[in-house]
Amino acid sequence: MAKRRLLIALLAPLALGAAAVSPSDIPSEGSVMSLEQCRQLALANNKELRRSAQQIKVAGYEKDQAFAAYLPSLDFAGGYMYNQKGISVLESDQLLPIKSFNPETKGYEFDFVKNPIDGKPVMVDGKPIPSQVAYLPKEALSYDLHNVFFGAVTLTQPIFMGGKIVAMNKITGYAEQLATAMHDNSAQDVIYAVDAAYWQVVSLKAKQKLAVSYVNLLDTLSHNVSLMVKEGVATKRDQLTVDVKLNSAQIDLTKVDNGLVLSRMALAQVCGLPVHTVFTLADEDAETISTTAPVAKSYDMQQVYASRDDLRALELGVKIYKEKETVARASMMPNLALVGAYSFSNPNMFDGFQKKFNGMFSVGAMLTIPIWHWGSNYN
Repeated sequence: MAKRRLLIALLAPLALGAAAVSPSDIPSEGSVMSLEQCRQLALANNKELRRSAQQIKVAGYEKDQAFAAYLPSLDFAGGYMYNQKGISVLESDQLLPIKSFNPETKGYEFDFVKNPIDGKPVMVDGKPIPSQVAYLPKEALSYDLHNVFFGAVTLTQPIFMGGKIVAMNKITGYAEQLATAMHDNSAQDVIYAVDAAYWQVVSLKAKQKLAVSYVNLLDTLSHNVSLMVKEGVATKRDQLTVDVKLNSAQIDLTKVDNGLVLSRMALAQVCGLPVHTVFTLADEDAETISTTAPVAKSYDMQQVYASRDDLRALELGVKIYKEKETVARASMMPNLALVGAYSFSNPNMFDGFQKKFNGMFSVGAMLTIPIWHWGSNYN
């Protein structure tokens, strides 16, 4: 098991960076392919492995995205608005009474027009007439807001988000490990499939040799029996018995030939080659096949479980959902962030009404505390 995992680790880069099989990768007719070459071809051309390799990249990008939540974010927002009308504070030109200082009362009093006869203020419509007024034209308090430009640059630094950012970083880290484990498990399945198809071809090729020798043997026997029948030392019953055996052996040979062709097609398919590709396997004509890997007689089950990528993926899935509990809990906790902004507009009202750009800095903190949502966050 450890040797096979080492083999996957060595061959995995081929599957990570491989493109579709090119014509130069297709073995020429009569070329000899070893088991190692078949494994490399299968890992390089397997579409499922290429897809899982892209999933590893996706998980890596999501991990970087989650880490970025620790850092301050800088945003710009701007806009333009056209207004049909301007704004006027006054309905029309206004006349405002003016107070004058009275030394006798040591205070400011309105100065009204007085009747020279009795010295009383002159009344018009029941109101006294001020002797002096300030003229305030409507135009002085009318503002042109037809074209308004505005914008803001905002800097936000999260301080406490209820543990959501930490949990999301752990989730994306586990997700990357999960994608890698699933990729390794898929690579292991591909190697198993290649090995099964490879040795199936080798096995059928040996059976084909045996079937051919058996057919030749029965054919020779049939010829000898026919001579013996002519000489009268054998009966036609013996001849028919041998012919039936020969016919059955020929049928078995045909089955082996067909199975060998189909097995070669299956191996070519697993390797990502056209199914009709003709090539020879290095072990199919070997008299003896050496096995370098010793056969284990006992197993450490903990090591077996630790070596299984599918169980590793399940463990990572459990950890991911544990962190999702933290993310769900964070929706019920306060969120605190520092906020800094520079906002500007044209026109502006910082020094009177001016039709030019001007702005100001703002710094503050934003605290959000969930109070009541009818149990939605809790649920």
